[in-house]
Amino acid sequence: MRYAKALFQLGISQLDLQERLYLDSQIVLDSLKESEELVAFLKNPVVRSDVKKRSVRQMFKNVLHDKTLRFLDLIIENNREALFINILMDYRDLYRKEKGWRSVTLITATPVDASFKDEIRQTIEQQLHGKVELEFKVNDDIMGGLIVMVDGKQADGSITGKLRKLKKKLLIK
Repeated sequence: MRYAKALFQLGISQLDLQERLYLDSQIVLDSLKESEELVAFLKNPVVRSDVKKRSVRQMFKNVLHDKTLRFLDLIIENNREALFINILMDYRDLYRKEKGWRSVTLITATPVDASFKDEIRQTIEQQLHGKVELEFKVNDDIMGGLIVMVDGKQADGSITGKLRKLKKKLLIK
């Protein structure tokens, strides 16, 4: 959390920098989530820090702000690469809290189109009276309906969830 707070403090003085750092953290997080090889490379104790820094800079040099790149260098220099994801997620949470944003995940059985995404975003923002960061996931195991998770709390409107509740009721009687 210490590194996340330091990055957050860096951006507080300049609003546009804070937004840029947030976008950069999302880019790095997405890259780490998509590439197990990148995570393994960064966590590998055999690879020297200078090689890791050079590789990260090469990968993100035309994408990330210079302050973000220097922050990533600092994490690598201090041998905290294994904490990259946690640090960036903590930063993201601090940023969202500062902005008053809510984190919402919507899980459906099938992919949804862009118009439905926009409609559901507007509905949720009206219900929660504020901006939301909406993540859509597909899980065909739920059979139909949807599951909504807001700030870690879950409302299960899936067919699987309803069947589970029904089974529980029947077994109790």
